[in-house]
Amino acid sequence: MASHESSLSIDREVQYFFIASCEEYLEITLRRHEPLSKFANNHQQDETMKRIERRFVVFDWLESFKEMKKQTSPSELLSCEGLYEYLMNKITSDTKKESDDFSALDSRKMTINIVIRTTWNYVDYYDEFMEWLRTLEQLQKECQGLDHRVMIRVFNDPSLMIWNSSKRYLFEIQDEWNECEIVPSQIVDFDTVKHLNDDELVRKYCFMFKSCDKLVFKPLISAGSFNTFVIGNSRESTDEGSCQSIEYLTNRAEKLKIIRQDLSESNQCKYKDRKLYIVQPFLDCIVNDGEYSFIYVNEKLSHMLQKRPKDGDFRVQGEFGGSNTYADLSRFNETIIANGQRLFEKIKKEKSPNHLILYCRLDVVIDWQTNNIRICELELLEPHLYFETIDPNDPAVAIDKENELYDAIVNQNTTFNH
Repeated sequence: MASHESSLSIDREVQYFFIASCEEYLEITLRRHEPLSKFANNHQQDETMKRIERRFVVFDWLESFKEMKKQTSPSELLSCEGLYEYLMNKITSDTKKESDDFSALDSRKMTINIVIRTTWNYVDYYDEFMEWLRTLEQLQKECQGLDHRVMIRVFNDPSLMIWNSSKRYLFEIQDEWNECEIVPSQIVDFDTVKHLNDDELVRKYCFMFKSCDKLVFKPLISAGSFNTFVIGNSRESTDEGSCQSIEYLTNRAEKLKIIRQDLSESNQCKYKDRKLYIVQPFLDCIVNDGEYSFIYVNEKLSHMLQKRPKDGDFRVQGEFGGSNTYADLSRFNETIIANGQRLFEKIKKEKSPNHLILYCRLDVVIDWQTNNIRICELELLEPHLYFETIDPNDPAVAIDKENELYDAIVNQNTTFNH
């Protein structure tokens, strides 16, 4: 692996934060991080932290993948060397932009932190993204030891993100994690449904979930409610006991046709989960009360969120009219908070015992009578952290929370190096 010499004599460490994004969100992510470097470098009080200069580089993960692919033959996997050179070229470009001399950077004390933040197109390029994450994983292993001039760390740990990239993890939780409850779920594959007509298919799963009258189908690998459908046991698009048409219950046949087409293509995919579905009973509590999110930063509960769909919909995402509002911790009793903490600690123990979980969002539904929580999804890969909801009238609060996120990395690296 290529080395970059340095002539710097003063004891100053440079920590680069490579913020992974995608083309569609590159500018937004860049604007969000512009104030962070100046703020952090001017406001550190701790003497150790003062010796650390932070620099942020926002980059397009897919661009980096394509650049590495150019250096790799079609039969080979991506090389760590190609990714390393991509990062170093970005650093060289950054130092020229800042009118610095690259040779003045003390590479013996250079840390590169790769933080996955807004790679929100990864579902469209899932095969490439998995190869990219595995290359990051290997690069981190090769450059983490103290015998290397450059230390590279990835957040969250790539193995954790790979595990979290398909909703199949829900079944591991259901089968193996005691005292952790998911929303009831089943995997739908082509062999299971190919001989069933639409009515038989829907009745099969409605009966499985204790005779529920509506089902939610979603791809195992998806984001933002893409191809997520509510399908009723009845062909009628009306809610039970009401004559009013429910928009999300319409077009039943068309939705099932899309699902069947995807399932039929699953065996042709490198990762079958791209075309397989998960089915769950429709939960009225999501329409009535919404989902709640426990948001962890640096392995500590940071804040909570309530996500509710707009009237006449079931999707809580803002792009579909859903509301995402800060939920004060005083709304939740000690048992609910403890149940969320217990779930987080289980994730830490089982999936990331030796690596910092920089961020985590637990999306759950709450039973207010029993205080139990049921897992909708775990977000350990590029989650929206909703810092802007904490105090919408004061943007400085969100900046402080962003800095808290990166402070955790600096503190972790300082401890690691000493």
